[in-house]
Amino acid sequence: MQDSDTSIVLDYALSEFSRRRAGYFDEFPISLDGEDARGSTAWQARAACETHLTARGLLRTPSLAPASDPFGMLMVKSAFDAPVVAKFTRSHPVDDVLLLDALGGAFELRKTRSGVRFFAGNRGTRILVIINAVGMSLAFWKSLILDREHDFRILFIESPGGDLLNGGVHTFLDIAADAASVLDVLTEEGVSEAHLLTWSNGCHVGLEVARRSPSICSLILLSPSIVGKEGWTVYERNLMQISQRISENPALSAGFSKMFSESSKHSDIALSHDPVTRARSLFPLPSSELARCLNTPFVGEDYLVNFSRRMVADTNTMSLSEKLCCPTLLITGANDHLVDSEASVRALMKAGSPFTWANVYGAGHYIADLQYNYFMWLVDRFTRHAPLSGIIARVAIASL
Repeated sequence: MQDSDTSIVLDYALSEFSRRRAGYFDEFPISLDGEDARGSTAWQARAACETHLTARGLLRTPSLAPASDPFGMLMVKSAFDAPVVAKFTRSHPVDDVLLLDALGGAFELRKTRSGVRFFAGNRGTRILVIINAVGMSLAFWKSLILDREHDFRILFIESPGGDLLNGGVHTFLDIAADAASVLDVLTEEGVSEAHLLTWSNGCHVGLEVARRSPSICSLILLSPSIVGKEGWTVYERNLMQISQRISENPALSAGFSKMFSESSKHSDIALSHDPVTRARSLFPLPSSELARCLNTPFVGEDYLVNFSRRMVADTNTMSLSEKLCCPTLLITGANDHLVDSEASVRALMKAGSPFTWANVYGAGHYIADLQYNYFMWLVDRFTRHAPLSGIIARVAIASL
């Protein structure tokens, strides 16, 4: 089973660790546990993984192996999935490419008559409209931007209150206004059928667009934040408390902006030598390069005021009471600590909307970056109306 596809997928899986933490393997080798029946596909995957890690000098000797290593489990699952996801595994150096260079030649910056800016891909046949998280730049989507092998024609639509290149929220706009901007682009581009992909709190706009536009033929919710306060994580609750205070007293934004700016300088966290504890710390993290972009909406007093007003407004207006009318795919990370994936599942079920739930092992909130091959496998098959059922080890899939 140790073929070129397996090696490509395993090297990509290893990059999930090193992109989060430079020098990771200088501190922590990987162990492989368990014995599977010889001759089975699972045993072959483990054997291929052992061969690959040994060749890279990354395998912990058996006498030092802990009883359970989630990192080793992730590697074996990846080897098992290689025949499926190798087609979507890219080897381009995402972190070494500037965003403008990635966009250059592959996307054209356009503007509607009403002034809505969007980046339109110059290739592909299936239209994929992407709504980003509020205040985030396109840095999160660099793997997708650099991928020249899919057949999507991508439309990144900018909120008139934001900046897709640099990030930040320079003007407060509500969900309805952002949804109107997306609809404006769809109308001027003459789009009659499109797949809609939203990430994080961008899902609020996506849900509104899906309800209002008959051209949306499928909806993909990636790591969404679609629940009210009863389903908030500690992160969401703390962020909302800060947003509420700043909305009521904008003068507080200076102190909080400084706090966010300082926190972004301390990205290295202590990692335990116990692999289970270490996985709980590492799996939710973004890549080190992306981490530098994530605080953009919070750094800068005006940006933070506008972002805070938007968070409060979204909480007051978002609703899943209406049943969605198009096929829906929910993609979550099993180790996402920013949003509660199961709360999103419950909210969609309560709304009576049938959907497919794909939960990715070893992933946090940043699947389209760190687990791009699994993300693209899911998006490609779902938008082709191909079944997502079958055996894939790193993704738990349920039709609900």
